[in-house]
Amino acid sequence: ALNQLHCPTDIALTSTQTLYVTDYYNNRTLQFSNGSNMAVNIPGGSTYHEATALFLDVNNNLYIGDSGHNLIKKLSTANIISTVAA
Repeated sequence: ALNQLHCPTDIALTSTQTLYVTDYYNNRTLQFSNGSNMAVNIPGGSTYHEATALFLDVNNNLYIGDSGHNLIKKLSTANIISTVAA
């Protein structure tokens, strides 16, 4: 279920109070909107393998460390996923 975590490893909070959580053993990154306890998978969220780290830049772009694939992915504020390091 989307609201059940299995080994959360990192969190990031945007300036608009959106919370992102890496869910290591479920191989996903989840988004919780401000005030919500129900999560949604972020775009590309089911393609991560062992997501371990999150970072937000000053423009609220989210960077995700995907240790299982040895990648760093970027989720733009327009919900576009790209690989920024491999």
